[in-house]
Amino acid sequence: MDKARRAAVLALMQLHRGRYTADAADSVLSASSLSPRDGAFAAAVFFTAAEHLYTLDTLLRPFSRRPLEKLDLEVRAILETALAQILYMRVPARAAVNEAVSLAAVFKKGSAGGFINAVLRKAASAELPVDAFSSEEERICVLYSLSRPVAAALMKAMPDDYEAFLKASWYSEELGLRVNTLKTTREELSAALAEQGHKVRPGPLPNALWARISGGVAAEPLFESGLYHVQNGASQYACACVEARAGMRVLDLCAAPGGKSATLAEEMGGGQGLTVCDVNKARLAKAVDLFRRLGIVDAVFLENDAAGYEKSLEGQDAVLCDVPCSGLGVLATKPDLRYGGGENYENLPSLQLKILATAARYVKQGGRLVYSTCTVRQEENEQVVHAFLAKMPNFRLLEPYICPQNALVRDKMMTILPQNTGLAGFFVASMERL
Repeated sequence: MDKARRAAVLALMQLHRGRYTADAADSVLSASSLSPRDGAFAAAVFFTAAEHLYTLDTLLRPFSRRPLEKLDLEVRAILETALAQILYMRVPARAAVNEAVSLAAVFKKGSAGGFINAVLRKAASAELPVDAFSSEEERICVLYSLSRPVAAALMKAMPDDYEAFLKASWYSEELGLRVNTLKTTREELSAALAEQGHKVRPGPLPNALWARISGGVAAEPLFESGLYHVQNGASQYACACVEARAGMRVLDLCAAPGGKSATLAEEMGGGQGLTVCDVNKARLAKAVDLFRRLGIVDAVFLENDAAGYEKSLEGQDAVLCDVPCSGLGVLATKPDLRYGGGENYENLPSLQLKILATAARYVKQGGRLVYSTCTVRQEENEQVVHAFLAKMPNFRLLEPYICPQNALVRDKMMTILPQNTGLAGFFVASMERL
């Protein structure tokens, strides 16, 4: 497993240098020429270390004479990935420590071997100072590896349920997949994935699957052939609430990197009638690449600021408005969000309301407007919708088209919580223009 552990350390070093979790993983793991088994292990080590980083560092700090931030980056990442294996992946401490010392030599840091050995052996048997936390917020930060702004936001959003929410918000090797119904069926794809040695089970919706893809999807042949794309189950419910069908004009206003757009295109029998917009040119290019891989050729792509009005987009049968948000519902799939500074939290609702008001102008009479976020803050969810409806009496809330079991539906607005549904945190409100 040396190559796998080395890849995990390299990816974590990229994370420390400021790259997003997914980008750090992709840039290293896809270039490592690992076997499927080793690739899966490397990904598990990296993502486990990334999401538990604050906790790992809390345990390591007392046993390092130098601040962790001043250690050679290779040494710090070796310590973090090794301790993650011991505490969260059931790797025997002796094996993880020995491999960590060997890795130091691989990274030409052999002189740090004794230090790594000593620190890991002490940290592996240490206990978190649960009785020494100065506040409940500090306890949550350390135990669940969160920045203070994220912890505070979650505690405010769910004063009675934040710990249950966090316990359900850890990395899983099981991916949500959306079947490309233009090329295959769920049954055919399930059989083909199983034949490749992957573990597959039905997902929460008719064309959804849960799968453990050995070695990741990047080089998986069926993925390369465009038979599916990765999309978490909760966001597939947002797409379902659009009720997109062939012959409709549908707009995905904040689309990149394109997963929801692709699902809408498949529901429409292809890309004809679908417009895919995003303000970020590079991210929009990812949506174009996704559609190319899936074989969806008729959609229109437009670089567009969702908050600014574009007259050519008028007359839509349905608009999906999946706005920029704090992302607190998807901590399990985007560990870097656990460490956010919360700088833009207070500014988000005004931007979201502006985008929603612009989106409304594109919906024809009798058409549908779906507002969604991947957060659990009411300031970004229900409060934005209520503020919108107060200004736009020609829209009314609709019951959700479909809900996962145990989703919360309040005032016709749906909130999906991981502790209740096993899905990512998500919010969806469907409205009709009168």
